[in-house]
Amino acid sequence: MLPDGASQALEEQRAQLELERLSLEQRFTAENEKAVELMRQETSAKNDLIARLEQEKAKIEQDVQSLKEANEQRKRNRTDLQALAGPDGDDGLYLASDSQKSEFFKLSVMIKEANAISEGLKQHTVFRRGNDDGGQPRIKVNNTKLDIFTTWSKDKFENRL
Repeated sequence: MLPDGASQALEEQRAQLELERLSLEQRFTAENEKAVELMRQETSAKNDLIARLEQEKAKIEQDVQSLKEANEQRKRNRTDLQALAGPDGDDGLYLASDSQKSEFFKLSVMIKEANAISEGLKQHTVFRRGNDDGGQPRIKVNNTKLDIFTTWSKDKFENRL
C-alpha cells in the first residue's frame, strides 16, 4: 500500500489526466465537426458551381443552335438572291420590259416556293434561276445529297411544281 500522500497525489494526477482527456476529446469532436461542416460547404459550393456551369453549357448550346439556324437562313437568303440574279450576277431588270419583269418575279416566287416545299419534305433539292445561252429562263435543279444538278425549262418547272 502507498502512503496517504502518495495515494492522494496519484489520485490528483489521475483526475488531472481525466480532465485533460475530456478536454482533448471535446477539442477533437469540435475540430471534427468543423471539418465536416467545411466539407459540406465545399460540396455545396462545388454543386452550385456545377449547376451554374451546366446552365452556361445549355445557354451556349442554345446560342450555337441559334447561330446554326441563322447561318442556314443566310444560306437560304443567298440562294434566293442567286436565284434573282442572272448568270453573271446581273439581275438584268433595268433592261427588261414590264412583262419580262413580271415574269421574272413570278418565276422567282415559284422558285422560292419550290425550295420551301423541298425543304419541308426533306428532299435535299435546291432550285435556282438561270438563263440558257439565248437568255431564256432556265431552272437549275441541284440535288445536294447526291451533289448532282440538272437544268429544267420554265414550262417543265411549272408543271412539276
